[in-house]
Amino acid sequence: MSQKNILNELNLNGIISYRENDDIANKLFYDFGVHCLKLLKDNKLNDLGDCEIRAGADEGMVEIRINENNIPLFFQDIYFNTKNKFESICNSYLGSNREIIGKIYINHGVIKTRGAHSDGTVLQLKKFVYCTDVSIEDGPYSYQVQSHNISIKKIISFLIYKLFTKTDPNTYLFRDKCTPFIGDAGTTLISDQRGLHKGIPQTDSKRFRVVLVFDSGH
Repeated sequence: MSQKNILNELNLNGIISYRENDDIANKLFYDFGVHCLKLLKDNKLNDLGDCEIRAGADEGMVEIRINENNIPLFFQDIYFNTKNKFESICNSYLGSNREIIGKIYINHGVIKTRGAHSDGTVLQLKKFVYCTDVSIEDGPYSYQVQSHNISIKKIISFLIYKLFTKTDPNTYLFRDKCTPFIGDAGTTLISDQRGLHKGIPQTDSKRFRVVLVFDSGH
């Protein structure tokens, strides 16, 4: 898919799901997922970068901020190619250069997830690449299509939130109609984080979900 088509889809819907690579490259994402799970089993995730286990919302989810000097050799070319494509999209969509941060999310038996929310009104993109096959039982990323758009209704709902409640203002307008995005290893999502989004709780405690994430930050 061309960058122009990706940008058009993001502007229209706030999210796009597509297959960025061929089957050979997608197999590398799967192999990287297997590599991450082996490090998890051996208690060596810090070999990839700074590792944190979340508490509260998304309790139990492992988040690793990648040290790019420690990316395994077999995955380096596809990693930096994927990152560079995202950086080019960010420069066009956001209108400014951002430092792109690479992360890994690993979910296993995560049943407490944060409800539908927005990351604010500042432009921010995230790119998710599934490194395992992700079904509805695995807790896929979900997003309310077109909820990234600023509108009069959204402004009014924000004022209601400020004046009367402590609930996320987006829920007044969109009422959590998030669509889950499932897919095989290599499936790519790019998401405008102003839109309403959430993770879905995992229902199969034996399954692992590994996702490579690139974050434009604010």
